[in-house]
This record gives sequence, structure tokens and C-alpha cells, in this order.
Amino acid sequence: MSAVIKLWKGDCLVRLAELEPDSIGACVSDPPYDLDSGSGGFMGRDWDATGIAFDPAFWSLVFELLRPGGIVKVLGGARTFHRVCRAMERVGFQDVRLTPWIYGCLDSSSEVLTRDGWKFGLEVCQGEEVLCWDPDTEALLLMPVEEKFLAAFEGEMVRFANDNTDQLLTPNHRVYKKHRIRQMRDGVRRAFFEDRWNVMEAAEINRWNTFNLPLAGYHEGMGLEGGVHYAELLGWVWTEGGFDPVGNGVRIYQSTRVDGTGHEYVDMINSLVARLVPGHKRYTRERRYRGRSYVEHTWFFTGDMAERMRRDLPHKHPTYELLWKMTLEEKAVFLGAALCGDGTESEKQFYQKDPGDREWFQTLAHTMGWQGRINDNKNCVSLHENPQTQLVCRHLRKHSREFYEGDVWCVRVPTGAFMARRNGKIFITGNSGFPKSLDISKRIDKQAGVEREIVGYKRGVGGENMNDLVHGREVRQTTDEGGKGIGAYGTGAKQVGVDVPITAPTTELAKLWHGYGTALKPAWEPAICARKPE
Repeated sequence: MSAVIKLWKGDCLVRLAELEPDSIGACVSDPPYDLDSGSGGFMGRDWDATGIAFDPAFWSLVFELLRPGGIVKVLGGARTFHRVCRAMERVGFQDVRLTPWIYGCLDSSSEVLTRDGWKFGLEVCQGEEVLCWDPDTEALLLMPVEEKFLAAFEGEMVRFANDNTDQLLTPNHRVYKKHRIRQMRDGVRRAFFEDRWNVMEAAEINRWNTFNLPLAGYHEGMGLEGGVHYAELLGWVWTEGGFDPVGNGVRIYQSTRVDGTGHEYVDMINSLVARLVPGHKRYTRERRYRGRSYVEHTWFFTGDMAERMRRDLPHKHPTYELLWKMTLEEKAVFLGAALCGDGTESEKQFYQKDPGDREWFQTLAHTMGWQGRINDNKNCVSLHENPQTQLVCRHLRKHSREFYEGDVWCVRVPTGAFMARRNGKIFITGNSGFPKSLDISKRIDKQAGVEREIVGYKRGVGGENMNDLVHGREVRQTTDEGGKGIGAYGTGAKQVGVDVPITAPTTELAKLWHGYGTALKPAWEPAICARKPE
């Protein structure tokens, strides 16, 4: 039997009076909050200055229409919900209480990737740069946190977990996903995945059908001095090199068998050193290890190149500053050289005793469209050339809900998503949706009739090409014939963006109010629950 749905349009006080008493079982409402009723409504909107949510006459109508025991659930503003509660109690509602609606958040053990490395989300500050992800291009960009939110939480959280990811999220947290869909096409039932990343609240995602979650993206840096050849040599120095304790000397070691086999890596290193460091010294000597003879090859150099490598690898450890500098091509050759030096290129296994270096290497992979899984017992990182992971039914049913009591956090970023980590597993997650704010500085300049100086651009929506400023350099996103994004950000979905100018204040009063907005943005909204006596 199909349900009958009737829509009644009009003034609620008029239309509610037309219904029969004791005829409805529940009332769910999101009325105007009257946040700024004294100044013409919230952000000047007249509909927010009616006072309807505080009017006992309105709640008296609702009370009469509800059957005995009927339920009311109504959202309110954090600054005005008490007036709604008072009006409801005056007309006879009982058990009036609050159920807080907390914006989408992550648990306290989740981290976010900042310019300086991984940091617990509880410790991140507004204005701090974090690695943001663009769902249209899958580009990764360092951008400032626009707002940070903290709240206490007690209840069930949604969990998505498999070998590659482990996410614990509040039910209303925004998640980007691609579901597997089965449809009839040309008389044949076919299965395919959604062609773009779609965002849904964690609790609303269908857990009975396979879907993919994003784990990685593409970060394009400004480039290293010396380019890809220098990046490749730097990878060899990190894994097979050493720094002299006195002076600035740098050495690289590689071995071959006595019979002359195994020269592939020696030839690669020799070619790079010859190209980049003229005047270097090279030594060879026979050695024995565990009863086997081999030839040790050593390259030694000092000077400007040695100083630069020591700066880029302080104490022979890669830094996040180095990571943000490298282009995608430089990242690829650096990773390839590191695999040759301390891993197996064919099996994509990288071995490193230092846990900080393993963590950095894993992060490198996730910023170039790969993913890495750390195995601390074996001191290695396993790589997969895939920027997403698939959750099938056995993952979804096993890990669905988990009780959590403690602080939750989230950040708001310009792209709507950022790179996070939990239990050593990196993933992409959406930020929460929060109320908009009027920029006071811009409104002052507008009323003064002056133009503001454009000092940069940020990502927006509306076109097929995108200009952006990444660390001061303009980057253009183009599309190939198939509509796939190419160029500065690597491969991704078709771009639908335009330049949105970032402006500086002009008038003295606008400069004084620069950075201020009209909206107080809480990390929760009160939902008021009540019932009609039986």
C-alpha cells in the first residue's frame, strides 16, 4: 500500500487552524531562530524577525492538533532556544528537554596533516595551515583553517575500517564516497561506481553495498633547486648515504658482486652524481660480509651541493618542508630512489628503522596519489598505487558503530575536505557545514563605495578552468578530451571552478574590522524535545 503525502502551503497559523484536533502524532520543525530580531532579522533577513517560534499561540495550535502522548522536536538557536522552551511549557507541553545536534566531528585520537606535520585535531588552531583536498580535482593544497570546533560527545559513533583505513566519526560527519551501483543498461544489468565523489553524512551511507573512500590526493609543490635529478639523488642520499661528522662531506654507498653483476643501481647513482656534482670523488674496494665477497662503491663530495643536501635532510631525515617543495614528478623519482635504496621496487616495500622516517614516507605516498600501510613489527611501509580504498560488506557489517565518550573536533577549510589520520592510517575526510558569516570589513568598504585590492585567489564554483595561487605561483587546471583534469594537480575529475578573488580592506574602518564576521558559530545546535500529556 502506497503512502499518501499532502503538502499544505501557507501561513502556519492559518493552515494549522484548518486541521482537526488530536489528528497528528508528531511535529518536527526548524523555525526561524530570531537571532537578531532587533535589527531586522539574522543578517538582515525579514523571515528571521517574526517571533513565530516564541509565540504561545503557535504552540497552542500544535498542542491541540497532537494526539495525547504526541511528540514535538524543534531546532533552536544557541542564543534563543530558551524562549522556545518557555513558550512550549506555557501551553502545557511536558518533559521539555534538549538533545544537542553536534556538527560533524572526529574522535580525539584522530590527527590532521599540517604544514609542520601530523598534529592531533584537538591541538590545531584557527589560521594554521592544513592539507586540504579538492573533491573535484583531487588536488591537495595547504590552506588555513577557517574555523575550529570542539564539543563533548557521548554516544554511538560511525566507524569505517578495513586494512587501509580506520575512521571514527559522529553520525552527521560529512564523508566523501563513491558507491557501487547496479543498473540495467542496454538490456544488461551492469555494475559501476559513481563517477564523482559524493558527500553524505556518515550515518546515512548505505552499508549494504560496496563503496570507495578517498585516501590520497595530488600535491604539487613549487619544485626543488636542481629539479628531478636532484630529487632522485636526494632519495639515494637519504637511504644509502651518510654525512661526515666533521665538515660538510656527503657519501653514498652501493655494492655489487665481485663477478660484476648488480651494477644497475651503481650506474644510476654514478650518472646522477656525474651530472650534478662535477669534481666528486669515487672509491671502490672489495669487502666480505657473512662469508661472501662484494665490491663497495663510494661517492664523496663537499661544497655547495653537500650543504644543500644537509639542509634538505637535516641529520639525514626528510622534513615536511621538503615534502611541500617537491613537484609530483620530483616526489615520484624521490620515492623510486628510496625504494631502490631501502626497499624492493617490484613489491613496493620500503624498509626504514626510524619510525619518523616511516611516517614521512607514508605521507609522501599519500600526497602523490598512492597509499602506504605501516608495519612497525617489520619496520616497513607497504605501498599501493591507488588513491582510494574499497569497503565491502564484511567490513561494513563488522565495523558499523562504536560507543564513544569524550571530546570530538573538526575544522572548516575552504575546499570542504582535508587529510586526516587515525591509528596510523591516512584518509580524506569532509569538514562540517557551519552557518555563514557576513564579512564586516567587506560590508564597510561596500557602503563606502570603494574598491578593494585583489591580493590573491581561492577556489570557487562556476566554470571549467581554474586559476589558483599555490605558495605565490599561479596554477591553471585544464581538461583533456575525455574531461579528466590534467596538469598541475595530476589526474582527477572534471574541474568545475572559477577564481574567487581574495581582497584586502581599503578604508581605515574596514582595516580595523578585518577578519571579523557577524555570526557566532557554535559547535552544536539545540534540538528541543517535548510531548503532550497522555
